[in-house]
Amino acid sequence: MHRTDYHFPKTASKAQVVRNLNTALRTAGYTFVYDSGDYGDFTVHRGKTWIAEEVSGSGNYRQTIMIEIQLTQEVVKLLQQDGKLKLYVVGHTDNVGPLAANMELSRQRAAAVVKELTTHYGIAGDRLQPFGDGPYAPVTSNDSEDGRTLNRRVELVKQ
Repeated sequence: MHRTDYHFPKTASKAQVVRNLNTALRTAGYTFVYDSGDYGDFTVHRGKTWIAEEVSGSGNYRQTIMIEIQLTQEVVKLLQQDGKLKLYVVGHTDNVGPLAANMELSRQRAAAVVKELTTHYGIAGDRLQPFGDGPYAPVTSNDSEDGRTLNRRVELVKQ
């Protein structure tokens, strides 16, 4: 994972920055899996690359880039080896932003994992149930950026 904080000029509005980032990512072929609209948070992916953008009204934004690695293959192997295994795919968020937006983001995170496993790895959809838990089950405190990072996750739970 790579995280960078950017500052934009005071002459640019938050809406302009959000629009420019959206346009650039769409032009580059990224698929939007979450878009809060004017709020300024969105998550996109292309292939194994995922990007989350968080634009604030105070002249800065945070970009987090994650690239999928071997763990996906391990989960796929586990599901392929045990054809009866069923999983809840549970998305989580930190506690920053409106509750409704976090609930939707966590649901979309879980749905994106289910979509990846079913469309790219042939896992039967009836074996995977997505669920968004929002900020309700943190693994650590949200008082620091490191804690918030750990709380943004997707977990697999045996049904």
